[in-house]
Amino acid sequence: MDVRGYPTGPIDAKGAFTSEIDLPPIVKAGALNTLVEEDRPYIVGLSGMRHKYVPLRHDPATGAISTGGRYLFRSYEDAIKFRDFLEAKVFPGEQTTFWKRPFFSNAIRFAWSVTGAYDLAPITTHDLNRFERYSVPDAEFEKRLPELFPAFLEAARRADLAHVSLMFQSECNLVGVLTAAAREGRQAPSFETLRLSAEALALRGSVSEARLTGLGARKIFDRTSLNLAVWLPLSEQAGGAPAIWPNSPPIPAPGVEHLGGVHSKAA
Repeated sequence: MDVRGYPTGPIDAKGAFTSEIDLPPIVKAGALNTLVEEDRPYIVGLSGMRHKYVPLRHDPATGAISTGGRYLFRSYEDAIKFRDFLEAKVFPGEQTTFWKRPFFSNAIRFAWSVTGAYDLAPITTHDLNRFERYSVPDAEFEKRLPELFPAFLEAARRADLAHVSLMFQSECNLVGVLTAAAREGRQAPSFETLRLSAEALALRGSVSEARLTGLGARKIFDRTSLNLAVWLPLSEQAGGAPAIWPNSPPIPAPGVEHLGGVHSKAA
């Protein structure tokens, strides 16, 4: 694949945006892939976007899936502008704004300031992601993060992870830690091996939990997901691939499956 503009090493990103969206069992992974790709042209050109992971987590008990976004931006101001854009955006052919789409539920989203971000392996190997969210005592906690990031980066390197970023949400006194990794083995996966790879990522251990909880933080969210898609606006701007679908196959690529009976899009 022709991916351009994403070298390994430190990332010049000062802003982030994350969202969690629950979907009903009617929405399947292949159809979601198509719907997300339909949204991409309306979103990807916004100022300062570096990349987006589209997470996918399946609940075997209910058949429902969870998705959302893990974005990095050049500046915190870019992240805020993106947050405000989605709050007001009505996509073509739809009757409601983005977050009021009829099959979205339990949507949780935040804009963040980023303390540090680093790609330890090429973005083409970012098959999985893990997002941890912590509640901290007060906004003064943000001042402690720069001294913690080097230790998180070293822990990510020891765990053979592909990405780590550390962020702070000042309005709610939250710390976010995002990591990404390759699947175990590069052979063509099955749905079962994808599930096992996601579970195995969680078993590698958290790069942040011991240090943050030791300083008084409380973990309130921890989710390991497949990357349904990775959006690559820098690559598209340089004439390369606009996105990759690291777990397709076995998840059907965009355009193969569609969601019948639902007339709005999801991202």
